This record gives sequence, structure tokens and C-alpha cells, in this order.
Amino acid sequence: MKKTVFKVMIPKNAPDLNEAFGSVRDADEARLILHHLFKIRLMLKQHKNLAPGISREAGWCPVKSKTLKFMLGDKYKKVIDQLIALGVIELQMNPITGRKNYAPKFFSLKYRVLLGSGTPNDPRKYRVEHITDPFIVKKISYFYQTQYKNQVKEFKEKSPWYLPNLNFIEGLYFDDAVFDFACLQGEKTDYYLGIINEFNNGTGKFIVQDDFSGRIHTHICAIPKLLRPYLRHKDIEESLLITDVKSAQPYLISILLYLPQLIQQLIPEFTPIIDKLTPFQSKPDVRLFYEDCASGAFYPKWMEVTGLSKDKAKTSLFKHVFYSSASNHNKDISVREERLKMRQAFSTMYPNVYQTLTSLKRTRRKVLPFVYELTKKGKKQGRMYVVPNMMAQRLEVAILLNLITKKCNEEGILCSTIHDAWILKESDLEKFNIIFADTFQKQGIKAPQLAPELLKERHNSIAL
Repeated sequence: MKKTVFKVMIPKNAPDLNEAFGSVRDADEARLILHHLFKIRLMLKQHKNLAPGISREAGWCPVKSKTLKFMLGDKYKKVIDQLIALGVIELQMNPITGRKNYAPKFFSLKYRVLLGSGTPNDPRKYRVEHITDPFIVKKISYFYQTQYKNQVKEFKEKSPWYLPNLNFIEGLYFDDAVFDFACLQGEKTDYYLGIINEFNNGTGKFIVQDDFSGRIHTHICAIPKLLRPYLRHKDIEESLLITDVKSAQPYLISILLYLPQLIQQLIPEFTPIIDKLTPFQSKPDVRLFYEDCASGAFYPKWMEVTGLSKDKAKTSLFKHVFYSSASNHNKDISVREERLKMRQAFSTMYPNVYQTLTSLKRTRRKVLPFVYELTKKGKKQGRMYVVPNMMAQRLEVAILLNLITKKCNEEGILCSTIHDAWILKESDLEKFNIIFADTFQKQGIKAPQLAPELLKERHNSIAL
């Protein structure tokens, strides 16, 4: 059904917009701008590399004037001025010159929504309203659909085989029950409602394949895990489930260390560093690390050694052991101390694994020049310590995406991928498991454990 209404996030302390602007049409234009600011805040929270010089805590949102002009024409200036006069938003001014403070490069001016403060009993700072004016709805739809269609067109040229998966993703939406759940999440309620509305509105769609790993990123990947159980598909009545690989990143690293001969076959661009791995592959703790990761025993052991919860143990592992530089020169002394502690814990468990990772992180630029080039940012030099990270992610793409997901498409199994997880029909799980196990067996690798979980039952009051 064609969408005629958009749910949007409006500051809770804003006045009645219909009354303040004199008509629903004018108020909807104000709602569009306010929700656009909310959307930018969401993007800044989700993507640390977007406008990195802008403080997330201060709440300033860099806004492209051409975006607002595209959706509202020159009238957007008048709407913004009125919102400023109403005390709903403010414009950042240069503290020295007193003039408008233009953001560098892609962005124009910076605006901030004046949220006020919540209360302990009601920490929310936004309310949900609707844009109903057909003209405004059409402009919003056209703007975001044009962006997405351009991305799809570019993507088709790189990976046309993935289009069945993309079609499956486009049919997903959030069930009404998710709103009840989100409203119970305290300070995170506004954040979750914003994500839900963006997804159901269709204004948050994207698809890109990054050069770093070859991973395919879509709007389904940006959904927090807590919300995933409320996903439904407009064309599928039966139950959906999500199944993900346990200990995926440690497991992929363990393959590289224990079976380095697979590098030439699966990720041949890393063939020059095989010599760094072969002296260690027969070490007992390298074999143990591989067995632990494949069996699902790794994280319980790591949690026991560190005394941390699974989420904190996982974060510490990536931050301090796997994907940090080989040295420990962080400016923050507390980070240095924590890093040393985590590294000592890991090297006690798997000494040769840790030694091999350190060796990989010290790979010279001339050995893998493409790593250096892909990790350069402006005038900053490339980061060779990401070699283990990049190898693991490219192996993930080689096996989970290019072998397993492609085979699922060939066998007619509709699914959505979220890097190391799949959303699919419950009735397809048995067939999927056979493809999954067979793929690893053909490569001579022990298959990792899967963790399937049924999504929640369909809400009775759902209206598509």
C-alpha cells in the first residue's frame, strides 16, 4: 500500500505546531525540518566517522542547505527562522565574529534542537507526530528514494547476484508491538523510536559495499539487536528467525592462524603474509584457540579469565587485543593499564596466538601496500595494525557471503544478511543448515556453532 503518513520525532517541549504555524501544511514543513535534524543526530551517533570534528554530546547537527531546499524550496529559510523564534531550535554562531558559523566541506550551517530536560519518571525528550500533507510526503519520499535508487544502481554493477537478498530486505518492517517495547526503554526510548520510524517510513534505506572488507552494509545492519525480534515481512505469513555465527570474529581469526594454507584459496591478496603464520600453526595453543572458537567454548573461557560480562569481555577483546595497534601508547593511562591487563590475560590463554597477532599487526607497508592505502585518512598515514581485522572480515565475506549466501540464493532460500547472521523463514532453516555445514566441510574447516532464534509472533493489531 502506498504510504501517505510519516511518523516523525518532534521535541517534546515544542509548542503545538499546527497552531504555531497556522496550518497543517506549514506545520508539516516544520516537522520535516525537525525530523531531519533528529535523523542527523541518529546518524552521528551510529557513525563515528561522519563529520568526526563535531561533538556528539553538544547536539549540533550539520545540515546541507541544498537538502532542505530540495524538499521545501526557498521556503525552508522562513520555516527555520520561525522555529528559531519559537525557541525550538538554535543556529550556531561564531563566538568571535558573531556571524553564522559555517561547517567545513560538505555541510552548511549547524543547528541544534532545544530539548529541555526530561524527568526521572519521564526521561523522554521527543514526541511522535505525523506528516500527513500529501505534497510534503511526496517530496520526502522522492528525496530518500532517489538517494537509495542511486545506491542500488551503483551496487548492481558490483554484486548483481545479491539482488534477491536486497528484495527480501526491502519487504521487512517493524511490527506494531515494537512501539510498546520501545516505550519501556527509559532514556533510550527516543533513540529506538527514531530508528523504528526511519525504518518503517522507508527514509533510512541504504546499501553500500565497502572497499575495506567487501562487506555489504544495508539499513538492516544498522538496527540494534534488541529491536530485531520485532521484524516482519510484508509477503511472508510464517515465522521468521535469525541465526548467527557464534564467536564469529575470533573464529575467523582462528582459521587464518591454524589453516593459513586457505589464505591463498579464499583471500589470495594476503598471500604475502603466509610466512608469518606457518611457524605457529602447529603450536598446541593455536589448535586450542581454533577448537575453542569452533565449539563455542571461547567466550565462556575468556569471560572466566577476565571476570567480565559477555558484552564487556567482547568489547575489551576487540579494543585491546585483536584490533588495536601492536604498541600500547594510548594517551589515556587508564586505557593503557586496561589494555595491558587484557593482553596479559589473552597471552596467558593462547601465547602463540597473541604472538602471531602482534606479528601481523607489524606487517610492513611494502608487504601489503593495499592495506596502507585503504586505511589512509587525509594526511594521516595508513594503519597496518588492522591487518588481522581486515583478514578476518574478508574471510567472512569469502565464506559467509560469497559461498553460503550465494548458494542459498541458488537453492531459493530467501534471506537477509547482517554480516555474520541471516534472517530467513523458519521452514528454510534445515536446508540452510545443510548448506552451511557443507560449505565448511568442502573447505576442510570445522563449522562454527550457529545460534538460531525465532522472531516474536506477529502482533494481532498489525496494519500493513
